Amino acid sequence: PQQLLEALGLTWDDAMNIPGGDFALTLTGVNAEAGGAPPMPEFVMGLTLQNVDAANKLIGFLNENNHLAEANAQGLEIFIVDNRLHICSAKFRPQIELGLAPENPTAPQARKLLEQNDAALHVNPDKFAALSNLLPPGEVPPALVDFLRGNLKNTAAIHVTANVEPGAVGAQL
Repeated sequence: PQQLLEALGLTWDDAMNIPGGDFALTLTGVNAEAGGAPPMPEFVMGLTLQNVDAANKLIGFLNENNHLAEANAQGLEIFIVDNRLHICSAKFRPQIELGLAPENPTAPQARKLLEQNDAALHVNPDKFAALSNLLPPGEVPPALVDFLRGNLKNTAAIHVTANVEPGAVGAQL
């Protein structure tokens, strides 16, 4: 890591100050194409940046070393808009660059949870259980598949929240 930082002209402090604090990740679905290609998650991840210059140096390094092209070939985009780093499925980039919410990826319940808490996780069990249909037979414990297919189908949502006060951590499931 130190050699990479030196090659980028960054210090540890520069790297540690890249994140700005807000983080969001939304799995919108899974693209399961015919022909044996592995299923690919469709997602949007956003991170506010405190040190945009350092993040740009890192993305420049990825580009110069062909890693961005490799990511693009897999349908993945990595880019910065204003002071936000985005890593997402390629289909969402045009909307994000225009300042539009990509297909409303965050469920209203999840958005409300995030607004009311320091951290929140919202899981739509129907979508989560549907993923079990993409699991290769025999590669996943049958008990897990049965749980996903059966036990979650009547659950409206699973929420996990966390709130942090100075000197204390709390979480609720």
